[in-house]
Amino acid sequence: MVRSTTPTRRRSRWVLGAAAAAVAAVAAAVIAVTITGRGAPPPVPPPAAATPVEVPALGTDATSVDQLNATLTDMGRRSISWNVTYMSDDAQVDTKLLDAAADRGVTHYVVTLEFWSLQREDHVLGRIANGEVDNHLRGIAGDLRTWQQKHPGTEIIIRPLHEANLPSYPWSFAAGNGHRNDESEFAPAWHHVWSVMRNQDPQLKFFLCPNGGDSGYSWGVPPAEVDYVGADRYNRSQESGDWHTPAEVHDQTIEQIQALYPGKPYVIAETGTSEPGQGVTGHSKAEWFTQLAEWMKGPAATQFHLTAVCYFDHDKSEQAGNGNDWRIYPHGEPNAEASRSAFQRAFADFR
Repeated sequence: MVRSTTPTRRRSRWVLGAAAAAVAAVAAAVIAVTITGRGAPPPVPPPAAATPVEVPALGTDATSVDQLNATLTDMGRRSISWNVTYMSDDAQVDTKLLDAAADRGVTHYVVTLEFWSLQREDHVLGRIANGEVDNHLRGIAGDLRTWQQKHPGTEIIIRPLHEANLPSYPWSFAAGNGHRNDESEFAPAWHHVWSVMRNQDPQLKFFLCPNGGDSGYSWGVPPAEVDYVGADRYNRSQESGDWHTPAEVHDQTIEQIQALYPGKPYVIAETGTSEPGQGVTGHSKAEWFTQLAEWMKGPAATQFHLTAVCYFDHDKSEQAGNGNDWRIYPHGEPNAEASRSAFQRAFADFR
């Protein structure tokens, strides 16, 4: 007798159907976990990339095409991104130097505006605030605007009334300034220069720059009228007879000014070192240059976030009240070659 296979076939089909349903359920669960993440540990995020630390740019303070070329040679460089120069309010803009600086890579050109037209006057700050040099200000701003239109890649930064806390300038308010200026007159004078020149050329930036090493810098200039802050300060060994590292020269001043203007780009517009003064032993320009580069890669970058440091490559040893030779290569001095070589080694990888 032949048995019927129909029930067996039915059971097989049922088993296969149940298995297929189970597989489908597992697949659905896997898809759900994949899509929603439910029931599975969260994925491990990749390690965060370290934020790169920007080392301050190296700049200089060349006042002529010849000096710019000589400084770049002594620095061992073909280009530089910052240059600080100087002009009297009654002078013409040096477009030859501007052109040469742009050709050598300068993207930030600082014009230190000095009010020598008023050097025989009293109350110089008040006179500036009252508009006595407005024609000079408009002329300079107009000339800079015309030049900048042809060189849109260069930022022009005005540094007016610099080092007003020293007594040696007509615009100074420090005790003994000889021009009967008062600290309370500084902010109105600043505001007037800022407003007159900005009205003529809105692209101009402004740089508030006292002399470093003072007890305070709260002179009433509002942050809205300041694009850059900074200070000038040196290791004045030949003049003072002592010796200070770059950190000792700059750290305290930076902390004070950054507390007043948090978030503003900070630029050291002038710094330098002389050879050791009389009685100072165990130090050299070469040592200081190496320390400066290390400080710029260290605290200047990681703690203070400086934008640029400009080296003042000038000989002021014959100037009354100064007495220091700041040059990288002090021609004729016994350690001139060692100084220049040390600078070039220390700053070989700076932008």
